[in-house]
Amino acid sequence: MSHVITLSADTLRRVLPHVSSEDRRPTLSGVLLEASGAVVATDGHTLAAIPGAILEGVAADVIVRFMEPRKVTAQKVERVTLTLADVSPGASIAVALLDSYDRIIGASLAEVVEGPFPDWRCVFRTLGKRSAVQAVAVDPDKLARFTANVGAKKYKTPAVTLDFYGPERAAVVRWDGSEGVGMIMPCRFGELATGVPAWLDFSTATAAAA
Repeated sequence: MSHVITLSADTLRRVLPHVSSEDRRPTLSGVLLEASGAVVATDGHTLAAIPGAILEGVAADVIVRFMEPRKVTAQKVERVTLTLADVSPGASIAVALLDSYDRIIGASLAEVVEGPFPDWRCVFRTLGKRSAVQAVAVDPDKLARFTANVGAKKYKTPAVTLDFYGPERAAVVRWDGSEGVGMIMPCRFGELATGVPAWLDFSTATAAAA
């Protein structure tokens, strides 16, 4: 018996950039849809997890590989529905793309990936026991200027190090393999709290349970 999973395209825009493109760890090539409603993707270097992102339809955890990620993340797409007839590894999934009026404006394909997905929460268990430093927001477009023209086909794009001196002060930027130095001003980001969010703060959850 088939069932339909519905989630927002905005969620996929946030998590799909973190999906692995390498073949050595197949489970990282997909997006984890948890029964809890969370959507998670990681390539082992970066990770994105969004709680309550699944609008409906998930009865058990499943890893999904989107065959055409550019289609499902197009700006005109508002919601995405996945029709699963089978949850066995390699099973094909029909993907429907809907706009803000719930009209189907396109279609794509996905497939079920054999698990298990890494225990991504263990990363936050340690962080949840520590105090976060004061948050500093950086404009990603401005940060990208430091590496935009540096990488080439046969050269790896250099790592960028940021030294923060406070939320209202400029950050010092340095490139890997260079004595050069740069500066980037912080930007305002509202009242977003620092540190691990409450839904993943294991120290708080443990204290409450006690």
